[in-house]
Amino acid sequence: MFKEDLEKVLDEFLDAKKRTNKTSEPIAHYIRKDIRNHLSTLLGADNFIVNSSAGRGNLATIPWIDIGLANRDFDNINIAYLFRADMSGVYLVLRTFFFGDLEKKYGKYLPDYIKSKKTEIRNFIKNSDFNTEKYYETIDLKNNWAIAKNHEEGVIFAKFYKKGEIPSDDELIKDLKEFIEINEYIADNYAEDMYLTSEEWVEALENDELISEKMHSILEIMYNSKDYTASTSQISEIKARQGFEGEQSYNSEIDANSKRVKEYFNKTALYDSDDKETFWQRLFYGFKKDKAFYFILRDELIEALGEYNNTEKNIKEVKVMPETDSFYGYLLNKGYLFEKETIENYLLSLKVKPFVILTGNSGTGKTKLSQLFAQYLSENNDNYKIIPVGANWTENRHIIGYYNILTNEHKKTPAFELIEEAQNNDNAFFLILDEMNLSHVERYFADFLSAIESSEAIPVEGRDDLEIPENLFIVGTVNVDETTYMFSPKVLDRANTIEFKTHSAKDYMTNTINTDAPDGDINYLENLLLDSDVKNMDINQLRQEFRNVTYNNQDFWEVLSEEIFKFQEILKKSGFDFGFRVINEITRFMLVSWKYENSPQSWNNWQRYFDAQIKQKMLPKLHGSQKVIGQTLDDLLDECGDYKTSKVKLEEMIDVLRKQRYVSYIN
Repeated sequence: MFKEDLEKVLDEFLDAKKRTNKTSEPIAHYIRKDIRNHLSTLLGADNFIVNSSAGRGNLATIPWIDIGLANRDFDNINIAYLFRADMSGVYLVLRTFFFGDLEKKYGKYLPDYIKSKKTEIRNFIKNSDFNTEKYYETIDLKNNWAIAKNHEEGVIFAKFYKKGEIPSDDELIKDLKEFIEINEYIADNYAEDMYLTSEEWVEALENDELISEKMHSILEIMYNSKDYTASTSQISEIKARQGFEGEQSYNSEIDANSKRVKEYFNKTALYDSDDKETFWQRLFYGFKKDKAFYFILRDELIEALGEYNNTEKNIKEVKVMPETDSFYGYLLNKGYLFEKETIENYLLSLKVKPFVILTGNSGTGKTKLSQLFAQYLSENNDNYKIIPVGANWTENRHIIGYYNILTNEHKKTPAFELIEEAQNNDNAFFLILDEMNLSHVERYFADFLSAIESSEAIPVEGRDDLEIPENLFIVGTVNVDETTYMFSPKVLDRANTIEFKTHSAKDYMTNTINTDAPDGDINYLENLLLDSDVKNMDINQLRQEFRNVTYNNQDFWEVLSEEIFKFQEILKKSGFDFGFRVINEITRFMLVSWKYENSPQSWNNWQRYFDAQIKQKMLPKLHGSQKVIGQTLDDLLDECGDYKTSKVKLEEMIDVLRKQRYVSYIN
């Protein structure tokens, strides 16, 4: 009967996948019901728990049958039949398996945990009276998906039955009972000895020869962090605070402490995916969000730190981030220098439109400024993700995910998860698209541009449409070389493009870079969600806001209107003029700038901010040959006598044009 069960799956499963690939196929029902009932009858339903799966919605790549010991509260060891993806055979395995809670807890460390656990148990069994030399220690499920690799990684011992050579029921049951005996022996005699208990950790914490002072500080900071978790950026803070010189010295400190407690308490080794002994997992779980890695203290270590009450090393409240009065002060504390105007332009631009493009040479701080502002707003660093854009991005699935027809579920991306978090939160969240122009932006980002403009949801296959919340800010960084693409006017019209300049090495090394602090209404500047109605103001509402503002005894609105018109006319000559959208966004930028300067009735400093809008909204679209753009650049330069940064940029572009016969804003 059981021989026929296995043969039926091997013979019919692939045909069912080719036919409909749905779990409504008869073979799926047979695996879920008939085989499970047959095994339960053979083994005795009171002694074993039999489960099976052919997939959910769509047929599985690796169908399986699971056999666990009933009435045994024993960890994650069981017996299973795992079918190869190509149905060339089926394995009987004793394995450490993974399930939802375990996968969530260990995260990226899950394969290492499975490998370490199976190695320890395998060695434990080899020291018993069981003859395990006849069994395989590795299997090949003929599939490269992660779930198949996790199945393979967890195998302690296995036996293979080739299609067409399935033995009799008697031999199958004999093999199964041998595996059951080993499983029962493990359940009765094995005690996991890879990790310290909470009592052992308390003893270690009280022993100066086991846990160093620096290690104490690391643990204290993590213990007092939200959810006992530290991100990679917070780890960097810990490194700096403890005086570690580079990554290697910090890693060595972790390894050394873990190795000492391992040897002191006689624990078995932990292994990574390359079969090398590893030490971090003795202290931390680890999970990955975006390209950042997060560490969380192990449960038993959290309990031990809670009980630990040595008078000399009592746990104190330690803030991961120092408090500062402003983002500018926060940057100084971190050792970063950005010009006042760069900080102001960045934050004012985000108040006007939740999409900003940052351009400049590599290493000028484009990504870092965005990351640091997000960290400044949230100690836990859970309010941003840095997403490196790939050269092969051709559709929005790289940002919002896709519908997986095999699992019948929407496959989320880190960016999608961040958007979901923002939807359920009132604070500012930041999606940072690093090297945004490695691929054609319109191909993967068009839906976002439309959603930002219209406030309409983005269609998502397999789930509800995705609404972009008002508290989500998108920052794209741009590097320019032969592997990148130019932005289209459609993209540039919808963002402020801020250029980061390369500072003099001498000024940087002698700390003589201009570091004047922003001196307007700092709370208004840094609170991006304050006065958010500005984003949607039409031209009549904007005019009303400026109704009593003057410049040199003239109506400011008339001065501003005339200035915008003047530049529009110059740009029109070469086809680079702008429409209502750009006019509205320039005017909104001027409004938030005026409010940042405490809304003066006579606004004498407005040209500093209009200068920013010339450079950020008008010039970025400029590109072409001497014949197309030469006269336009000269005319613009003539009008920029009062606009310092735009004048410098135009002089650079004119110089490039004369030397190379072609120029673009992002040279």
